[in-house]
Amino acid sequence: MNPHWNEKLIDGRQLLLLLVLGRLFSMMTYSPGKEAVPGSVTLAVQLPVLGLELALLLPAIWVLRHFDADSLLGLAYRKNALTGHFCALLGLASCILQAAHTLTVQADFLSGTIYRLPSRTGLLLALWAGVLYAVWLGLESFSRLGMGVFLAFGLLAAALVVQSLPRIDLINLHSPLEGGLSPILQGTLLSTARCGELGAAVLLFPSVRRDAVRWTARAAFVWTGFTLLLSFLTLTVLGNFAALRSYPVYTLALSGSERSVFGRLDALLLLVWIFLAVIRGAMYLWLGAKCVFLLSGRSNLFCIGTTGALVLAVCALSSPIGRGWESPLLWGGAMLAATAAIPLLAGFSPQIGRKHP
Repeated sequence: MNPHWNEKLIDGRQLLLLLVLGRLFSMMTYSPGKEAVPGSVTLAVQLPVLGLELALLLPAIWVLRHFDADSLLGLAYRKNALTGHFCALLGLASCILQAAHTLTVQADFLSGTIYRLPSRTGLLLALWAGVLYAVWLGLESFSRLGMGVFLAFGLLAAALVVQSLPRIDLINLHSPLEGGLSPILQGTLLSTARCGELGAAVLLFPSVRRDAVRWTARAAFVWTGFTLLLSFLTLTVLGNFAALRSYPVYTLALSGSERSVFGRLDALLLLVWIFLAVIRGAMYLWLGAKCVFLLSGRSNLFCIGTTGALVLAVCALSSPIGRGWESPLLWGGAMLAATAAIPLLAGFSPQIGRKHP
């Protein structure tokens, strides 16, 4: 194996931005389905979700510190080749699913809500090409782009707060315990299942120069803060109407007719939305390409091309799958594969033969 495959390329702040922007994309494109819980429950579970997210990182942290390793995949290969290949396949599958989900959700949003196109194929291919180009530039390059996108998002979020303040109606806030503890538990699990950034953080640890765990924890606090803010505004301004909209945050941004700030800044809002998708998709495709390298030892072009082709193939299958594509079991499984399964396999598999270099 090339000894530089886990070269440290980004710092902790860049890691934080990648993870936060990825999570913000998931929040901005959230669409209530039949599994959705009431808005008051979604708001109330964010702090329990934060605790569960941090707890899910503990196995990876313990394994890395106990075995004095920088990389879980590297540790798995040190144990034995079979475990290494299996963990790399788990990481690849998780990253392909997350990247494909990012592209399909963004293509559906653009074609179904913004442009009202009969087909999403052209937009999907354009997004896919943009993600491939970002990955070809490298992790450090699209990580630097994250700062500008985060600042633009922060300005738009501030404008959204100013726009929404006069229309906040606290009567829309209801007790999250009206339906008992079951919706609380369901909402906690659903919100955590959608947090694929936990798996991305675990796989990105070897590429961060220092304090990767600390910056990941900070990222979790930042995205929880944004989620609380936007969930509160959506619930108090739109009320029960939010549950009937495909993209409640977008509905909130454009509500207020001619007085809406975003009626005049819709191009900037759309541009930020697209960059969020490209950065999130590139993060997962880059990680998937690293897994392909570990499995094959081939060139960057081969690894990126193979991963990109697999992502596009999964995107093509998303329509036939239908609502199953949005199943929390699928996305929770993809997140747990990288967050829990890989650390446990790397830590507890027996060491066989000579250590992998």
